[in-house]
Amino acid sequence: MFFSTKQCDGANKNQLWARALSETYFPLSTEFANEAEFDGTLQSWSLGILGLSQMEVDGTLYRRKKSHFANEKDSSLLITIPRSEDVHFTQSSRDAQCSPGGFLVERGDIPYDFWHSKRNKLWVLKVPTASVRSRLGATDRFGALTFDATQGVGMFFVGAVRNAIENIETINDAAREMAGH
Repeated sequence: MFFSTKQCDGANKNQLWARALSETYFPLSTEFANEAEFDGTLQSWSLGILGLSQMEVDGTLYRRKKSHFANEKDSSLLITIPRSEDVHFTQSSRDAQCSPGGFLVERGDIPYDFWHSKRNKLWVLKVPTASVRSRLGATDRFGALTFDATQGVGMFFVGAVRNAIENIETINDAAREMAGH
């Protein structure tokens, strides 16, 4: 899927951006640093059970409220990799800031605020909580955690995400499914 606010008229672009994000990840509320001049692009792909996306977007606050997930049956974690500017995240009693060279884990089953004040490029993985739980146990401890991606397994992980994005158009459906596992 590809979405750009350049394709929208001014009156609807902010609502359409919020809808595109909600369809890609899950329901969210959005507030824009500069609503009149807001601009964003979003590309997303399926990797089996995982969702993978890339966005380039002006300063925005995303808010996940209790009402957004009241009727959801399945929860997900988002793993956000900021590429050009810091991101900020608050969930429960935890506050996190993540700079390029790191990544952030967000729980989708409890309220949160996520924001960046400047134009940013982000890579995001949407991972079913059940998949993480089956491999690592309870996910309660993962919300609002940041990880170093400049060395070790964090660098390997971000390299795999980069490789997937750079080659996504040449990967067939079976390979995408396997990559998601």
